[in-house]
Amino acid sequence: VTVWDDSIINVKAGNQAWIEENLSVWMYSYYGHNRVYVLDAANHPVHAMREGKVLDPSVYGEDAPALLPTIENLRAKMAEPPSEDASAAPAKMVGEDLVALGGKPAILSIMPLVPSTNRLTQAPGSEYLHISVEFISDK
Repeated sequence: VTVWDDSIINVKAGNQAWIEENLSVWMYSYYGHNRVYVLDAANHPVHAMREGKVLDPSVYGEDAPALLPTIENLRAKMAEPPSEDASAAPAKMVGEDLVALGGKPAILSIMPLVPSTNRLTQAPGSEYLHISVEFISDK
């Protein structure tokens, strides 16, 4: 969902219904991801979902201290000149970590929203981020 022209277009347009259907509630119902946040280029939350429910983006503030180190590391990596592997494919940008949210361990994945075609371009540093959290349980 993060390498998709439609994601960039709809998120930057503030289309909350589209974000809910494609980037947040869908991630909960299809993959079981417990929390999803979408941050703008300045790391301000523009969307928040917890346990399948869309909430005011301000709830991100509760989790921000645990997420910020990984966000900052990913942003720093994104600011570096692009590197290519032997196949000339661009390096995949992802921030991953194990974090504790509300005292519960969770898997954290953060990816920038990037174009899927050359029809859409994005200035470096203007990328929005998709944050997904899945709690680790022994069920």
